[in-house]
Amino acid sequence: MNQVLKGFTEAPPDFALLAELWPIAQAPNSGLNDLANLIEESATLSAALIRVSNSAYYGSTTQIDTLAGALRRLGFNETIKVAALSTHRSFLQESLEVYGTTVEEVFDEALAVGLLMEFLAHEADVDPATAYVCGLVHGIGRFPVARLLSKIKPNARAPQVMDFTRLARWEREEIGFDHAKLGGLMLDQWGFPSNIVETVGSHLHPGLGAANKRLSSLLFVCRRLLPCVLHPAHYTLDQIDLPLTTLNFANTRRMDISACLPSVIAWHKNTRAIVEAEVLSA
Repeated sequence: MNQVLKGFTEAPPDFALLAELWPIAQAPNSGLNDLANLIEESATLSAALIRVSNSAYYGSTTQIDTLAGALRRLGFNETIKVAALSTHRSFLQESLEVYGTTVEEVFDEALAVGLLMEFLAHEADVDPATAYVCGLVHGIGRFPVARLLSKIKPNARAPQVMDFTRLARWEREEIGFDHAKLGGLMLDQWGFPSNIVETVGSHLHPGLGAANKRLSSLLFVCRRLLPCVLHPAHYTLDQIDLPLTTLNFANTRRMDISACLPSVIAWHKNTRAIVEAEVLSA
């Protein structure tokens, strides 16, 4: 598996920065100045934060032209969220042909899962920013899987279904492991905190491990809910199989999900437009 990670052992610049931002954002005595001092190292992320802070997304008419001003307007959680979104720019040139999809489509899925995680985090009693980042980076392991398959099995194609568990089974049949396990290893090498590493790496089988079982189970549930956000005209919550045991592990109820889905669908649509215009356009 370590051979597969060649080419991904070094974190893309903004991913490395995101890993460094995390302990600062979580430290009780940290301030926005601490975040600013680190973010200044990345011109692209600084520019993205300033652009987003001036967008209609935050509904302010006062123009911001400095990083410090942008961070004051956004606050800790939104700064972390924009930083996480910005990191995906590093993968825009990757090919995901073996999956029959594009980086933009995978990014759209990641954004939807991140928003689901954030909205349900309050009911599950977990940290919303942590949940959001876990959702956003959950599929990062698909990139080295795609590279490997394009070399050793160039004609291989993933099953075109919304069921991510079937996708993972196909990966294990083709190469012996799945993107979740590989994604956890990547994030670990890149310096992400253990709770995010373990959540991403174990979410396909959240009931098997004791560590971060709630976050892993919540991520599993949110991935199951993905069709309801991406294709709301064709999928409803009644059509989604959510094992009761996993819901219990996630400390989440179907009524909680039903209540948050309309908001997630609306935020996904609006956030995607802002991201395309303000974060990924640079």
